[in-house]
Amino acid sequence: MKRLLVLTQVVAALAILVLMLASMSAHAQQVNIAGPGYTQGSWTPHLTGTTSGEATYNANGQIGTYEVIGRQWTARFDLEIATAGTISGIVQISGLPWTQANAANDYGSCIFSNLAAITFPTSTTAILGGFVSPNASVARITASGSNLNSTLTSTNIGNNAELIGVCFGHV
Repeated sequence: MKRLLVLTQVVAALAILVLMLASMSAHAQQVNIAGPGYTQGSWTPHLTGTTSGEATYNANGQIGTYEVIGRQWTARFDLEIATAGTISGIVQISGLPWTQANAANDYGSCIFSNLAAITFPTSTTAILGGFVSPNASVARITASGSNLNSTLTSTNIGNNAELIGVCFGHV
């Protein structure tokens, strides 16, 4: 009799487990846990000014790749700049393959890993970053230091400069 009671409890526990797993499976399909969409490709980054103009580039000096996973986009780039060219205004990376979502105060971000021949505004330490405003497909480049945030202009871009970095945000 005791074995029958234990066996009944085991069967009841297994039935509850099966129901829980079925419920979890239905929920997983509902929220698409199997994985969102994925896209990858290449793009051509440009170093431009907010007013006008563009840098000139060394051979093979504009390399970019991107990925989109669900709503999250990531754009990698390597800009090998011969000269600042005709850049006028604040320096920015333009031609991002995706537009940042149009939501108030929801900015994309950029980080840089190589800053060859880039000079920084006065009193600014060597921390370079960037941001993508809501509903934009350009990244403004900023330099940060003690009590100072500053944008870059063409005077900060030297001959044979190189910018390697990544920007990310969501659509």
